[in-house]
Amino acid sequence: MQTINYQYTAVITPLLLISLIYVFKFILFKFPKLLTFFIFYLLLFTLYGSYLYGPLIYAKKPNIDAFKPKFGYMIDYKFINNLIPDSASLSVTNNLGAHFANHKYLYAFSSHYQSADYTLILIEDAYEPEKKDKLLKYVDNLMNDGKHELIYQQEKLYLFKRF
Repeated sequence: MQTINYQYTAVITPLLLISLIYVFKFILFKFPKLLTFFIFYLLLFTLYGSYLYGPLIYAKKPNIDAFKPKFGYMIDYKFINNLIPDSASLSVTNNLGAHFANHKYLYAFSSHYQSADYTLILIEDAYEPEKKDKLLKYVDNLMNDGKHELIYQQEKLYLFKRF
């Protein structure tokens, strides 16, 4: 939780904004002539800090991951969702959970994958090697356990049905 790019600063940001409002109020009443000086330097350092540490396009090290394609291929989530009945339980890896949140019985992959009706695994290249190897072992186990059938595969995406 060291980045400002995601939700990690959601708690502190409103508190800082409210504090800034009170600082402006204090300066306005105690030192009315310093207010323009204070605002100028606040904006200057804000822009400079945003350039050095911010995620935006103009920053020194912009975070443009949201604008890049995540995979070299497109995943058709609607098609995959149509393969899974609404009443079926589904175990998915964390990187897919949001796409299948409409299912009544949705489980995080490692906790219920043996008992879920369907198991969906996506192995991303961004994973650290240990996690990637572990997921590949799970895929191998599901293919060879005799209780699951691979019904769909696209690149590193695997959909298994328990029978």
